[in-house]
Parts: sequence; C-alpha cells; structure tokens
Amino acid sequence: MNRSDTLAPQKMQQGTLAWNTDLAAVWERLPATFQDPNPARKNTDVLLDALTEIGHRLRQGKEDVGAKIWIEGEAGTLEASYFPTTDDTSLQAYLDRVNELLWPKEFTILVADAHLYSPALWCEAKALAQELTDKVGMPTGGFDSCVFLGRYSKTPFGIHRGQMSVLTVPLVGRKAFWLWPYQYGLDHPEMQDSLEIDPYRKDALYRVAEPGELLYWPADYWHIAEADNQPTAAWNIGIWWDNTPRERTLQSLADTFMGFDAFEGKKHHTFRTGTGTAASLPKGITTAKAEIAALAEDPLFQDSLLINWLKFLSASGFRTPPPLLPVGQVGAKLDGTPMLFMERLSTGGLCVCANGHAAVFEDVSDDDRGRILEAVSTNTRPTAPHHLGPVFEFLAAAGAI
Repeated sequence: MNRSDTLAPQKMQQGTLAWNTDLAAVWERLPATFQDPNPARKNTDVLLDALTEIGHRLRQGKEDVGAKIWIEGEAGTLEASYFPTTDDTSLQAYLDRVNELLWPKEFTILVADAHLYSPALWCEAKALAQELTDKVGMPTGGFDSCVFLGRYSKTPFGIHRGQMSVLTVPLVGRKAFWLWPYQYGLDHPEMQDSLEIDPYRKDALYRVAEPGELLYWPADYWHIAEADNQPTAAWNIGIWWDNTPRERTLQSLADTFMGFDAFEGKKHHTFRTGTGTAASLPKGITTAKAEIAALAEDPLFQDSLLINWLKFLSASGFRTPPPLLPVGQVGAKLDGTPMLFMERLSTGGLCVCANGHAAVFEDVSDDDRGRILEAVSTNTRPTAPHHLGPVFEFLAAAGAI
C-alpha cells in the first residue's frame, strides 16, 4: 500500500460503486461502498445461528467463546442473556430484546472468528473471501471474520487502526465510519483511542453502507464507527497481509526440521565455549546448519510446503478453520462444492485436504482418488472398499461429505 496517499483525492471518491467492475480500481487504495451483487448475503439467519451457538456455550458454562461486550463504553462481563435463545425468532427480535434488557445503556458486542460458531456463516464468509480472491488475488495472510452488533453512538474503544483490510456486510441498520489514512494518524498521534471525532472530521473520509451493500477500507486506515443510537448488526472479513512467502517458507522449514528425527537425536547437548571466534562455533550448531541446508533440498520439506499450501487453499484462505468434528460425530456437509485437494507425497502417501484440514493416507490408489471425488461430489459415503473408511471419516469430520 502507498502510505503517501493524501486525503484530497480520497474525498473525491463518493457514491456506491459496482462490486464487479470497480473493486480493482480502489483495492488497497481507497475506502469505498459497493452494491452487493449477491442479495442472499442479506440473510440474517447465518449471524443469528452463530450468536445462538455462543449463547448455548455460555449457558453450558463455557467461557472461551471469543466474544466481548462493552456497556456504556466500559468492558463488561459476558452473560448468556446477551445472546439469542431459541425464543428469539429473528436477528432483529434478538437485538430488540437485548436492547430492552440493557436500556438505556449503550452496548457493543464483538465476536472474533464468528465463522467458528456456525457452518452457515462459515460458508458465507468463504464465499465472500473467494469472490475477493477471484478478483484481486489471495492475501498472503489470509482471512478471518468478526461481528459487531449493539446500540452505540461510537466504537467504544475509539479511533483505531488494524493491520488488516476490512470488508463489512451490514445486516441490521446502517454502518457508518469516519476514516483517515495511515500517515494522518502518525501526524496526529493524539487521535489514537480517542472518542473525540470532531477535531478530525474535516480531514476524514465518511463512508456508509446499508444492508445489501458492502463497505471496504484498506489496511492501516484509522477508523471509528458512528451511529444514530439504533440497534445495528454486521459481520465482516479481515484481509491480512502478514505471513509473507518468505515467512511461510521459513515456518514450514522450521516445522519440518523440528519434527525430523533422522538427524542427530541427542536431546541433552552441551557446548564447548571455545574462543568466541567464527571458527569456534560449537559442533552442535555447525551440524544443525548443515542439516538445515540439507533439509531445504529434501522431499520432506517439499511435502511440508505443499500440505500447508493446500490446507490454506482448501480453507479459502481462512487463518483458522472450524475444528474437525470428534470421531463418530455426524455433522452436515458444509456446502455443495467443498474445497478438496488430493496430492501424492514423496513418501507415496496421498494427502487429502478439505476445508482447512489435511490428513495423509497410505495404500490409496489413483483409482481410489476417483472414488473419493465421486463421494464428495454426490455427497455419498460408499460402503466399499473398506480401506477407504478412514478417508471418508476424515472428510465427514471436515464437513466435506
């Protein structure tokens, strides 16, 4: 991103743009509002489903739900009553109930990685991420998701910025943001975490989106939401730019090296301190250096790179896919066309990747690959051949069949 962008040309960017034709022109340059070409994305049931699951977990005493609440601008304690029950027949009805419960206090609920709580929202988020990928490419750091809802006049933690870009899908009410480019925040450090917008409004870009529209801003933009104190709800995907190709490669190398026991297996090393010159590096370090150089050319390292890449692709680039179902638990197929990849490894085993998960199976022939593809495409689980049973168990746990 060009951090030298100035506000003058940005203020010229107004109106609602066409998603299919205008996205590339503003991508990582300017915040913008788009008309959503997919009317089905206004479906509020997917978000209600995720929030209901969080409420269910809280009622079971589980606290690791990745949600936070602010009441009157102060961090509060999560309570199950702040989330839907089966009596909340719609997202709007749920919001109205919590609004009445907390009235007249303002409240903001944030759910990180909301796609982990609902297969339906996971599919929606993947579909939107795939649309972005088809148009502008896969971001190196991948995607995550988030939900903001409540009745609040401003984002309770003030003006802030994130390293990720953001694409927001409003479902209830209008979402409005004041935005400033990266350099502006550096020139005005006092604005960070501030709830006072007025001193900076004249230099800000204002963007609004209603249900049926998409609101986007590039990475590193300072921003704050401002509302008319009516209940709102929206989910978004974050678009990350960390985990560069070099970082990915080094991580795969480190993971492979640390798990590779074909080299020296001694666990208790001692170092002879020597003279401290380059020629006197301890033997263990010089040996490890040679081992790393050898491993970089080893087929096992290539396998590691391939598996990690296929997992990333099969998750449509999401950083954290929903976990595999427990053994024996039957779930629903996530969508009609799961991202499924199968590649033969240097060991001869077949790596199967689906919805962000990978497993390696031995004794699976090329003919068997056809049977696996047919099972996924027809959403059936063959009873024979029996040696493919573990493959189908994995695919079911991953939501691919």
